Amino acid sequence: MIKSGFFNSKNGDRVYPASELNNFVDGLLGDGVFKNYDSALKVNASSGMYVNVSGGKVIIKGYYVYNTSSLTIPIDSADTLARRDIVVVGVDTSTEVRAGNIYVVKGTPSATPVAPDPVRTATKNELVLAEISVPAGAVSIPTENITDKRGNESVCGYVRLTDISATVKEYNQISTVTPSQMSDPTVIPITIAEYEAGSDLIEVAFNGVRLLQDT
Repeated sequence: MIKSGFFNSKNGDRVYPASELNNFVDGLLGDGVFKNYDSALKVNASSGMYVNVSGGKVIIKGYYVYNTSSLTIPIDSADTLARRDIVVVGVDTSTEVRAGNIYVVKGTPSATPVAPDPVRTATKNELVLAEISVPAGAVSIPTENITDKRGNESVCGYVRLTDISATVKEYNQISTVTPSQMSDPTVIPITIAEYEAGSDLIEVAFNGVRLLQDT
C-alpha cells in the first residue's frame, strides 16, 4: 500500500488519523527529551517523600508529552529494605488510555536493589528521567538520592534528527595567509580541499570572531 500526505481535504475526502502524523514525526525525530526546551524535565528534590519534575517536553514514537510547569509527584513510603524507583514519561496508545503522563514506577525492595526497566511494548513506551534511591526507613528524598538519566540513551536520551547522514570534522587552522596577501581583506580562504559549497555546512571562528559563510 502506498500512502502520502498531508493534503487539504475537499468535502471530507482527505481525512488522516493521528497515527499518520505520529508516524511522520517518528521518522524525523528520535525518542527523547528536548534538551533546550524549558527546563528539560529535570527531576529535583522536594520535601518529604516527593520529587519535582520541571517543565519540558519529550517525543516518544512520534507522540509528544509536554509538562507545562513544575510537577510534584509522590514517592511511595520506604520499606524495611532499600529499593530503587524510576521517574518516567510514558505514552500508552491502547484504546483504553491513549495518553501520555509522568509518574513513578516502584522498584522491588531488596538487600541489593535494582531499578525497574522501562516498559517498551507495541502500545506502551517509557523514558526514564531519573532513578530514585529509597533507603530502608527513609522519610525524605534528598538531592543525592536522585540520579539523572535523561542523557542515558539506553533508557532515555535527548531528541535527535533521524536518518541524517553527516560527517563532522574539525580543522584548527584553515589558512596561513595574512590580510595583506588577500585580494579582498574581508574574505579569508578556508583551504579545505574536501569542502563542497553546495552540500556542506561550515562554522569558522577567526581570532574568536565567528565568520559568515560566503558562496
